This record gives sequence, structure tokens and C-alpha cells, in this order.
Amino acid sequence: MPTAYSRRSTLGLLGRSALGGAVFVAGGLLAACGTAATATTTPAAASASGSSAAPQPTTAAAAPAKGKVALRWSTWGNAQNPFAQAATQGLAIFQQQHPDIQVTPEDQGASNFVDKMTTQMVSGVAPDVIGQCCTTLPNWARKGLLLPLDEYINRDYKADQIKDFEQLQWSFFHDPKMGQFAFPMYMGIFALSYNKDRFQAAGVALPTDDWDWQNFQDAMLKLTDPSQQKWGMNTIGAGSTWYQFIHQNGGSPIDPNDDTKCTVDSPAATEATQWIHDRYWVDKSIIPNDQKTAGTTDDQRFKNGTTAMNGLGSWYVTRLIKAVGNDLQWDVVPLAKGKAGRSTLATTDGWIIFKGSPHAAEAWELMKFLQSDDWWTINMAVTGQQPARASLQDKWIAQIVKGNPVLADKNLKAFTLANTQNYGRAVDLFHDDPPATKALNDAYAKAVIMNQASVASTMRDVAAQVDQIEKTSAQSAAVDFGCACLTV
Repeated sequence: MPTAYSRRSTLGLLGRSALGGAVFVAGGLLAACGTAATATTTPAAASASGSSAAPQPTTAAAAPAKGKVALRWSTWGNAQNPFAQAATQGLAIFQQQHPDIQVTPEDQGASNFVDKMTTQMVSGVAPDVIGQCCTTLPNWARKGLLLPLDEYINRDYKADQIKDFEQLQWSFFHDPKMGQFAFPMYMGIFALSYNKDRFQAAGVALPTDDWDWQNFQDAMLKLTDPSQQKWGMNTIGAGSTWYQFIHQNGGSPIDPNDDTKCTVDSPAATEATQWIHDRYWVDKSIIPNDQKTAGTTDDQRFKNGTTAMNGLGSWYVTRLIKAVGNDLQWDVVPLAKGKAGRSTLATTDGWIIFKGSPHAAEAWELMKFLQSDDWWTINMAVTGQQPARASLQDKWIAQIVKGNPVLADKNLKAFTLANTQNYGRAVDLFHDDPPATKALNDAYAKAVIMNQASVASTMRDVAAQVDQIEKTSAQSAAVDFGCACLTV
């Protein structure tokens, strides 16, 4: 693939920063299939055609083999990610339960993971179980690289267990042609962190759970003094960080009834985009990129008060407390409400089984373990990852505080409310998503980040551009579940 695509840039497309916040990163996964393959509605009977190098699917839920089996598990993040510690602790339990399955965890490195893993899957040498997020999983599924899971799920899971999974994520991991292609890893929620010290020093009332856009705007402005290198808000990036505002305003970047139709030029979407633009260029209350001191991170700017507010994902909370230390007074609230109410990103982080795995049955045993209470008791405390199970939301707060007592006074319900009140949204996904996303990111950068063209005209132009991308893709049948090829 021509675009270098790392874990960090994957998150950047969603507007996640090192703080779990909003940093613009342009680019996208370039997915292209030269030959569409035939797929059926029964995952166990799915077959693939096309490249002879592509792995062949398993056709039924197999039982674990007798004797020792070695699995490779591509976990999550790099070696410094707290997931490495959680994986070690979790595998100690898994190995006791499955002494004949030896699992080797592999961290995902610092860069180019998606490109690297895609190449390995096409070549038939990828790990058996792999974790990834966002639009990567459906893009892999559309290349025919993932094992359909329905036969295993139907055999081993009851209806009430499936109902316990957060359904918006569960549905995201399903396609009518392929069936279920991924299992939940976690479902992180995006909220707003704020530096209490900055608010109190400026005499600004602290944010509340019922804040709206006007409250947010007023606070940003009062907390901004560029002459003192102080801004109200960190960067608001492209992708889902931008789209959250569109949804809060009653719009959508994609037609809800047609994933080939771009609607960022609708009145509600344009108004939301203009609102972000005006915070940059009218109020100047969002830190511009050229004012970010070289060598500093979002965490450092939040700690030293350069920015008073930042986007914060629940997946990053345990890392944030290490980055800012115990002296900073901070807290978190849900994202501000727009005209249409609340909306926030609910991440689509999941586990998949590589279709070419020679040990699919054993890989499935690991997948099941990663849904168990044994695993989540460890994972919630160590990584802070928020479960994609409704029954564990309250336990998540208890466990993350148990593992990190400094969080005892934090408003962690700002994250669970999105699940219990059903205002979380999965990432918006076009049918041919990578080129559409790149076009939209470029347009956002042009109109909002760099102020090089009007918002209204830029949104009209990019909506037409994306519609043409999707039309061309459909005509060439370049994107379809079951495609077993990769053009690079």
C-alpha cells in the first residue's frame, strides 16, 4: 500500500490523539480488490475466488486438535502499551485452562502495522488471532482475509450472552454476506477532559454533564489568551471527532440509508463544520497547529495548562494519569450536547481470526477467553479498556479505580453513560471507505484546519467527489465481501 499506516494514524483518522483526543491526521487505508469473489449468507459455506495466494476459509466450526498446538496472538499496541502487561497476566490463566494451547503474544510495533499485517495475511503467514480497530476490520473482511465466526458463535454462545454485547458494535462486526467477522475487544467511549486548575484560575464554572455547545463555546473563549500561550481547547480533528459534531447537530456524514452517498453538505452537517471552523478562526479558542511547541505532546500541553480541555477516550485514561502525574487537578464530562442531543464515538475495536490460520479451533478458544470475566477482571484494571458488554459497565468503574486509586474522584460515568443511555455511535463507514475518508480528511484540513476555502463550498465539492468515488467503485465491483485479492 502506498500510504504508511500505523496504529497512531489509524486512531488519527478518528481524531484520537496521544491523549485519546483530537488530532488531525490525513490519510487512509487504500483498499482495492482486483477481482470480486462470491460470498453466501451462510458463513460456514463461504468460499473465495481470485488470487491463488489468498487463504482458504474454514467451512465449519472445528474442535481443538489433540496434542500441543502453538498460536500466535497479535495483541494491541506496542511493547510499552499496558496491554502487554495484561496479556501476560491473562495468558497465565488461559494456559492453565488450556494446557495444550501454547500462545505467543506479539505486540504490534510502533508503525505501519496495518500495512504489514495485511501483507502477511495475503501471504498466508499472519498471526492466528489479531486485534485492530475502526474501519480496518471491515476493510480486511472485504478482502476476504477473515474467518467467518457464525458457526462457532452458534455452537458456543446462547442468545442472552450475545444480547449482553453492545449491539451497535456487534452489528458493526456483521455483514449479511459474510456473517460475523469479528468479536469485541473493547468499546471505548469518547468524552471531554478538563484541567480544573485552569478553570478555577480563570474564574470559569466547571463543566457539567448537561453542557451544551453554547456552554462549551463560552468556556473555550474565556479560557483563551494567545498572548499567554493559553487556549480553551485542543485540536478538533477530522474523521469521527468531526463527525461527532455533525451527529450532535442532527446531521450525518453518510446517508443512513445509503452508504455510497455522502451528506457532509447537508445544512446540519455544514452548520456543525462551520461551528468548528469558527472556534479556530473567529474565536481563536482552539489551539492552532503552528502554536504547538515543538517536542511537546498533547498530554504535556494539558498538564501545563496550554490547553484547558481535550478529547479523552476511555481507552487512554490509565495512560493519562501516568502522563500528567498526581498534582494536576482534572476531571472528565460527556461531550457537550448539540441541537439533536448527545452523540459520541463508541469505538469498534475487535478480535479476528485470520482465515489462513491452521489452528482455527484453538484460536476460537482464545477468542472466547477474551470475552470471559477472568480476562476482563485483569484487563479493566491494567489497561482501562471499557468492556463491550453491558453487564460489565459498572464493574469497569470499580476495577479501573481498584487498579488506579487516583481515579477514585473522577467522573468515570462520563464514559459509561453513552452505553447505558445509548448515545454512542460506531464509526461512520462508507461502502468504499478508504478513498472516501481520505477525500473528506483533505477537505476538512483545507476548510477548517487551514482556512483555505469556505466551509460550504468545500463540503459541496467533497460530497460530490465522494459520491463519484463510490459510484466508480460500485461500477468496477472493487469492494465486496469475499474479495480474496489485494492490489498494491
